[in-house]
Amino acid sequence: MKDILLYLSFLLSFYNTCYADAPTCSDSDLRAFAEDQKAELQIKNEGYGKFSPYSTEDAEKYTVTLEAGGQSYPVHALKFPASITPSKGTIFVLEGGPAEITGRGGPFPKDYDVVRFDYIGLGQNANLSATAEMMSLEGQAQAAKKIITAMKLKNYVIYGHSFGTPVATITASIIGRDPKMKDYQPRSVILEGTVGTRAIPPNETRESNRAWDLLTPAEQQIFIQKYETTIKFLTPRLKRNLDMILEMSLAENPRKAADALKHFQVPVWATSPEKMKAMFPWADKPLTPDEVNTGISRMYRAAGCQVLPVIDPPEKLFNGLFSNVLDTTVCRCRSINRDFDSAKFQIKSPVLYIQGDMDGQATIENARYHYDHQTTKNKSMLVVKDGGHASTFDEMANCTPLIYAAAFAGNWSNLPETKDWSRGCGPETNTPLKVVPTSK
Repeated sequence: MKDILLYLSFLLSFYNTCYADAPTCSDSDLRAFAEDQKAELQIKNEGYGKFSPYSTEDAEKYTVTLEAGGQSYPVHALKFPASITPSKGTIFVLEGGPAEITGRGGPFPKDYDVVRFDYIGLGQNANLSATAEMMSLEGQAQAAKKIITAMKLKNYVIYGHSFGTPVATITASIIGRDPKMKDYQPRSVILEGTVGTRAIPPNETRESNRAWDLLTPAEQQIFIQKYETTIKFLTPRLKRNLDMILEMSLAENPRKAADALKHFQVPVWATSPEKMKAMFPWADKPLTPDEVNTGISRMYRAAGCQVLPVIDPPEKLFNGLFSNVLDTTVCRCRSINRDFDSAKFQIKSPVLYIQGDMDGQATIENARYHYDHQTTKNKSMLVVKDGGHASTFDEMANCTPLIYAAAFAGNWSNLPETKDWSRGCGPETNTPLKVVPTSK
């Protein structure tokens, strides 16, 4: 459960997205966004849009300047050095979520430098005057390109996860097309939990039902009883938080989600209204403007809504026990009316896809679309059986030295056909691990 909560913090901003669309903004939408803007001004403080405290975590600070609409905007980035000198190369990370960076993080081998930056509109790069185009996928990719140039990165790999896969795709594509960037081409691009097109929706229903089917009928009934007991006295706000945590258990894989359901316990504070109110005196109050991360919602109305398709009504999860808790308001009034389609952004560098076949947020069908529409022949897809949205953070974490060695060589044949990806790369397993280079 600790891993689930850590991953939840990494992806919390996912819940500021929406799955509803409309050709125009309603009056209520415009009023809500005006309130967001007021709240954003109210919560602005001295550290907003500057280097965060964790920037001192042995990180080198870089600032580049973007020009847009006759104005200059600073964009901050951090380089976390390798444990050896010289390093084996640099891993340029484009975050999932999108979430604010919290340090070196991730399953990246320590003998590589790691470069990360908050997307424009978030964290260190929050900027009240940033335009929608600056916060779009293409705007984020231009920022990434500028950082790569400023750092003079030449021996590097681009890694994109989830929301970061469209940004990584566009970044690699524009670098590949720019003759001035011939010395700055990435060795390869690694995409995990890949979004290929806005036209293919998530499918958390399939993933959650797979987790549900891993429980015995008796275990299913026990969970239903505990869940119904827990929500009996919960306010809508607390129930939403509970459902969100259960849904985010799917971020790893169905097996771990099933395990979370098996070990679910009724909290003591949920056994009576009095205990609940004593524990959470704020639980029956509506969200106030200063509790809303409006920087993320502004960014999501730009970039997020280029990726997320219409899903209305929300998906039903865990055999219909509850609906997913994604916000269904923001993308009705999106600020960039341009859908992401990976076919429009060809990558010249070698490409590796890492994909769980039970990923509900970025489905294997979406990854296949990306794979099938890239014309490069130097591409491979590693499919993780029963894998979820972030296999290299979980069951494949001990495979990353092999993966990055192959990525810096730009040659996927260096990946051994040794173990089942779902069982990692440890010596204790002995089932074949299959690299799938061209199958659809």
